[in-house]
Amino acid sequence: PDVRPNACVGPVAAPPFYAVEIVPTPLGTSRGLCADVNARVLDRDGKPVPGLYVCGNDMQSAFGGEYPGAGAQLGQGMTFGWIAAHHAAGERN
Repeated sequence: PDVRPNACVGPVAAPPFYAVEIVPTPLGTSRGLCADVNARVLDRDGKPVPGLYVCGNDMQSAFGGEYPGAGAQLGQGMTFGWIAAHHAAGERN
């Protein structure tokens, strides 16, 4: 068969290296820490706490007090994890 390497995949060669394990879970929380659009934890006055980020089940749910079903929290967790990482790295304002 005609098999070629995927052009979208390349070596990860320059350290430092970071990783996060993504594990699906059947349940989530509906209440958690409040955050801004960059996943920064907000204090009681609604101001970001420097250097503190939140995502996944520790973050206030986008669904409010409702939980639509198993796995629904995964999208929010992965999205805000990505946002937090890029903001912490200085790649988002």
